[in-house]
Amino acid sequence: MNIPIRTCVGCRERQSQASLLRVRRLGHGALVPAARRGHAATGRSAYLCPDRRCLDRAIKRGGLRRAFAREGRVSVSAPEFWTALKDSVLRRREEIERSSVRGFDGLPGYRQLHMMEAAMLASRREA
Repeated sequence: MNIPIRTCVGCRERQSQASLLRVRRLGHGALVPAARRGHAATGRSAYLCPDRRCLDRAIKRGGLRRAFAREGRVSVSAPEFWTALKDSVLRRREEIERSSVRGFDGLPGYRQLHMMEAAMLASRREA
């Protein structure tokens, strides 16, 4: 079975796609957390580790700008965007919990979301 591998635009480490946060650019240049399923999952995107330092590096070193260079200018506020990323992970986890009648530990993606949430909370530079 092939596991999709992506590169974090902050630290440049290659990891499984499921362990990274997906980011999309809106038409006016603002970045938003991207859904992993449905219509919102289409289009160009970039990936970040669930670590605030990677977001800071991606902004400082231009990783996000390069990832969306063809689409035009990118605007991002690190503290606000970090909060939006954390909220999107929590929302996805809560959706899984609400949709499951039985235990959700065995559902695809739940453990990964839980680990991602824990990594984000443990990140040294919380917003």
